[in-house]
Formats: sequence, C-alpha cells, structure tokens
Amino acid sequence: MYHSFVIAFSMFSKIPMPRCDWSKEHMNYSMCFLPWIGAVMGGLLFGWYQLAVFLGLTPWLRAALMVLIPFWVTGGIHMDGYLDTADAMASWQPRERRLEILKDSRTGAFAVMACAVYFLLLFAAETQVDERTLPLLCCVFFLSRSLAALGVVSLPMARKEGSVTTLSEGSRKKIVQGTMAAYLLLLAALMVWLGGALALIPLVAGAATYGYYVWKCGKYFGGTTGDLSGYFITLCELVCALALVLGQALLLRLG
Repeated sequence: MYHSFVIAFSMFSKIPMPRCDWSKEHMNYSMCFLPWIGAVMGGLLFGWYQLAVFLGLTPWLRAALMVLIPFWVTGGIHMDGYLDTADAMASWQPRERRLEILKDSRTGAFAVMACAVYFLLLFAAETQVDERTLPLLCCVFFLSRSLAALGVVSLPMARKEGSVTTLSEGSRKKIVQGTMAAYLLLLAALMVWLGGALALIPLVAGAATYGYYVWKCGKYFGGTTGDLSGYFITLCELVCALALVLGQALLLRLG
C-alpha cells in the first residue's frame, strides 16, 4: 500500500517522494491514491485564498495564483494530455492517426488556442470565487481525480502500452472501483454539507463531463489513454468551476 501511494504521487505530481520499486505488484492500489493529490491541491488553494483575503490582495492576483497552484503541484502533466487531445481532435483523422498525434511531443496550433481559451475561462471563473463557493471548488480536484481513476480501471485501453495502461493492468480493478465509488459518495455528502443545494451544481457538472469523456473515448479513440485521462481531469475542473460560479450567480439573481 505504501509503495502504491509513492508511485501515485511520483507519477501524477511534483511532490518529492522517496524512491521505490515500480513493479506491477506495487501498482495494485496506486489509482486509489490519485484523488489525494487533488486533496493536497484543494488544501493549498484554500490556504492561498485565505492568505490573499487577509493581505487584501486584488481578486485578479488572487485568481491568478489559484489557477497556477494546481499546475505547480502536478507539473502540468494533465494539461499536456488536454493539449495533445485538442490537437488530435482538431485533426479529423482516423482513429489510428489520432492516437499517433496523442504521442507526438510537438504542440500544434489548435493546442495553443485550446490552452489560451482554457486559462482565460478558468481565470475568469476564479475571480468570481467567494467564501461560499471556495470549499466546493477545492473539492473539485478530488472529484475530477476520483472519476479519472474510475475511468482508468473501467474503460478499455486504446493502446497496449503506456504508463496508464501499465497502471490499469497492474490494478486490482474491483477494489479500485469500489474505493472510487466510496470516495464519490463520501465526497458528495461532504460537498452537500459544505454548500447545501449549491453543491449539486459541480457534482452534476462533473458527472456530465465524465459521461462526455466516456463517449468521446469510445467514439474517437477506442478507449482511454494517459493523455485522455489528463484531458478529462483538466476539462472537468474547468467545467465544474464555470458551472459553480455561473450557477451561484443565477441562484442569487433568481432568489
């Protein structure tokens, strides 16, 4: 279990970890720990927000760091998958060619445009975060990674090789699936306790994004990959953030 924890944090974050043997046996439960990287990110985001408010910083500076903190923690590994997927989808090539584009280290024009749009929308959303929406936003990082881990052990692999394929094959899938289901139920209860009915907005947005991701993987790639998992995590966090602040604004306007 300890080795699975170290492998998960070493692979999906830049948090320093001790060395360990990356054998398949030690990867059995690695996906169970992926959401806890999101918990670290949520904690850092919460702490930064409180510090920024205490110091009287502008919402723009506060939001800029809120956008960047997750990328510092992960080293941008999931954004890399998001950009590769943007290039692959924009190519309108057959499935095999799309999978080749996912592996291509070069960045295309569509990836650059997707990156600019992503950061613009995320920054705009996070300037609107307040004391009520902050705890729910912090929970989204755990939500996105719980759903991503569920996808890794539940969806077919589009390729026979790759880091996520190795993790999927090395995982005890039933245990990981059960763990993710428990995480999601407990997280939903926590979010409702923190935000009441407002919590339903990011929960529904996350579930809808996961459904879209599953459909997209099946239709265009024949399964998931590490890049597609990163694409989902990145997209899910943006969709949930936008849905949360827009939903709150709508509820305030109506109520």
